[in-house]
Amino acid sequence: MLFGGVKNNKKLIKSIFLNILLKPCLVLVSFFYTPLVLSFLGVEKYGVWVTMLSVLNWLTIFDFGIGGGFRNLLGKSLVKNDKKEINSISSTAYITLLSSVSILCVILLIFSYFINWNSVFNTDVVIKPAVFIILIFLCLNFVFGLTNSILYANQKSEIVPIINFVVQIFNLFGVFLFKKIISEENRTISQMALLYSSSGIVVNLFVVSYIWKRYKEYIPSFNSFDKRYINSIFNYGVKLFFLQICGILLFMTDSIIITHLYSPEQVTPYAITRNLFSIVNSLFVALLVPFWSKYTIENEKKNYVWIKKSINVQLVLLGCGIIGLIILYHIFIPLTKIWLKKELDFPPYLILTMAILIGTEMFTGVFSIFLNGVSYINGQLSISIIGAILNVPLSIIFAKYLGFGVTGVCFATVCCQMLGVIFLPVFTIKFLKQNMKMCKN
Repeated sequence: MLFGGVKNNKKLIKSIFLNILLKPCLVLVSFFYTPLVLSFLGVEKYGVWVTMLSVLNWLTIFDFGIGGGFRNLLGKSLVKNDKKEINSISSTAYITLLSSVSILCVILLIFSYFINWNSVFNTDVVIKPAVFIILIFLCLNFVFGLTNSILYANQKSEIVPIINFVVQIFNLFGVFLFKKIISEENRTISQMALLYSSSGIVVNLFVVSYIWKRYKEYIPSFNSFDKRYINSIFNYGVKLFFLQICGILLFMTDSIIITHLYSPEQVTPYAITRNLFSIVNSLFVALLVPFWSKYTIENEKKNYVWIKKSINVQLVLLGCGIIGLIILYHIFIPLTKIWLKKELDFPPYLILTMAILIGTEMFTGVFSIFLNGVSYINGQLSISIIGAILNVPLSIIFAKYLGFGVTGVCFATVCCQMLGVIFLPVFTIKFLKQNMKMCKN
């Protein structure tokens, strides 16, 4: 039977099933949302908006790894079912993050006030108010984001896409309403920023209230704060934090590079291509996400035979994802015409290169989910640092000096991603062999 006995994996099977079931709903909303925002803002403003989000989303990792460290530490505590310890861990995580984010928010607002954002994004569009709006709401969402760690640790990952779905529905109807009541000449990126940010806060407030009401042990308390857990949370969390920074430099700098080498308009076809191919990746990730915390639990139980079988099954299912990418590659142009209700000029070989990039992300995802779950970070961090350092200069060389254009930026990311394709399976095999050998001894 898949992944072993049903009784032992009931939560996992439920999470996988609901994650995969819910993902098409998210994809469907995104399918309508992207062209709606494009028509609301226009090509140039949309390019600026996408680039701005990619840059500001860099800041989503500035919980300093507390979310990831909290998730893994909580997962280990849940094996013991010690509610007092769970409350101490939860209180320590919330209070530590709230203190850190409060300081960070003040620093970011002061820093951003003096930045010439129009120069950063190579545009004359007014964007500073939008940056301030997103920064403030982003810092608030850092604290609310710990509820996701609680859900993941409890193997209730299927609730996270439900939350995202509700947020996207708010955004979809918000943009639709804005388009009806705001004339074309008065439409601004600040309006999009306010809608985008506030919808997340409203939904997250409801989720936090629900979780704290139902699970009292997760309500933070100053009396339950225990500084002993700070090191446990940060030991793994800080490493994950730097790993996330490297991931951002590898995957999220492309838009800003394209903006500076060319123009915000050139970001639009790149972003559309990535968004469409990412649908296949998101469906595959829906399968992988529940395994992170399950790996944490099974690693505590020394159940390495189960872990090995699970990874093998995921690699078989990866084949279905690759077939999906191949099909999407062949129908991409006619599909985008129907989807966007307009024809965009896609650079030569960008579609093929993006399909390859997403394929490598799916492959490495199988192993990174496992390695994150068992807190095996050092090896990942080493290759991620190398990839992050190489990405920007390679992008400039391929795009500008070798004449590959926008496709060259994407191709540079593929080259850097190959480090993970080679080494992550090696790290996984090494970890399993060592621990299985220790269990036998």
